[in-house]
Amino acid sequence: MWVFGKAIKGQQIYIKLTISKNTDRPICISFHKAEFPMKFPLQN
Repeated sequence: MWVFGKAIKGQQIYIKLTISKNTDRPICISFHKAEFPMKFPLQN
């Protein structure tokens, strides 16, 4: 499972993805406004 964040129009968006065991395709588990401030340690 992977968790990402993206700033869109000044709002942080929380994105959680995984890979399906049945089809080996990506599945979006969660996609919503961040409930808490997110840090982006790998940015830059």
